[in-house]
Amino acid sequence: MNRRQFEKYLALYQGTITAIARKLAGRDDDLVEDLEQEGRVALLFLDPGMARTNLDSMIRQAAHFRMIDFLRRLNPQQYDSLDAMLLNGCQLERDAYGDPHLVSLVQRTFVHRELEKIEDDEDLEA
Repeated sequence: MNRRQFEKYLALYQGTITAIARKLAGRDDDLVEDLEQEGRVALLFLDPGMARTNLDSMIRQAAHFRMIDFLRRLNPQQYDSLDAMLLNGCQLERDAYGDPHLVSLVQRTFVHRELEKIEDDEDLEA
């Protein structure tokens, strides 16, 4: 994309890039600026001729995916997939406040054994 095309598309999509960045970053203004910059870079490297049918959708997705990649590089531990953990027997359980927590099979077994001991002790006392 040449400079003239870039400036034309940037004028059209700056609001969209800002909205996507704000949605992903929330109230963190510094992160919003970083994500907006990533969105502009995505727009700069975009080839409009690659769009098969909907150029608007392609531009929005390119900016969004570039921002997501930036977030993953920024803090990879926070964005690990749960699929592998769930396949290995872990479960998501809610605590007393309703917040979800990942509980491994070992932790669940230990908690259930401790609960069984408490119930057995109560039965013996009764």
